[in-house]
Amino acid sequence: MFLGDAKYKHVDEEGVKNADLYQLLAYATAANLDYGLLVYAKGGMTPIIHTVRNAGVELEVTSLDLSKKPQEILDDVGRIANVISGKALVST
Repeated sequence: MFLGDAKYKHVDEEGVKNADLYQLLAYATAANLDYGLLVYAKGGMTPIIHTVRNAGVELEVTSLDLSKKPQEILDDVGRIANVISGKALVST
């Protein structure tokens, strides 16, 4: 099973909002999953994984820069799809 959330907000490495991470953590906890993916649909950042201590949950945050050229956006969507398919196959 896979759990993800998307936000149409601008983000960079410094701008991940705690409230967004808490919301994703609540979703993962409610679904009894150890991984969640948050995709910001605005801005550019290097994907980062937050490990929640004492909860055994990893929260991955990435972005999809919609101001790029169409083929670059599709390439980024493919990268995100690969992350999703890999996590969906190994999650319990």
